[in-house]
Amino acid sequence: MAQHKLLFFGNVFGQARQAKSKEDFALLTTQGLIGVAPTASNSGLGFAPPSPFNKFGITYPLQDGAILTKDEISKLKVATDAYNTTIDEIVAANDGKIAFVDARAIMNQLVSGGIRFGNYHMTASFVTGGAFSLDGVHPGARGYALIANKFIEAINQEFGSTLRTVDLSAYRMQYPASL
Repeated sequence: MAQHKLLFFGNVFGQARQAKSKEDFALLTTQGLIGVAPTASNSGLGFAPPSPFNKFGITYPLQDGAILTKDEISKLKVATDAYNTTIDEIVAANDGKIAFVDARAIMNQLVSGGIRFGNYHMTASFVTGGAFSLDGVHPGARGYALIANKFIEAINQEFGSTLRTVDLSAYRMQYPASL
């Protein structure tokens, strides 16, 4: 085999590793890369790889920016925990002046069983959970209504107001639970 082919295989596959279940997470945007031909700018080599090694996630490894590793997830958790600690400190220092909504608790509830209201059930499940839009990051209409209700409840509790919450069933979800 020619030296340049060995060099190519070494550069492409020599640093690749199998993703680890429950440790590595593919970003939602990664789905748009799978099967797409790498270019000179995103291949990590400085040139577009030749066929048949020109399909991201199939015959060509996904690049680091498409996957969150265990270490990156750990760093995100540390940063998020620090941010939440700062929020807790601000709320504690301003007792009686801030209506606090614990977004992390709401997210944990959506992830671990969901939130029931009337005959409805909302979870964090992608597409069918009802809380998020199809980008998997931003709330959908019903998710925003849930957030609005949580703020209204916090304002009512903290300041003794009587703002009315909205009916979550009046806001559509992206797709029904059974497609």
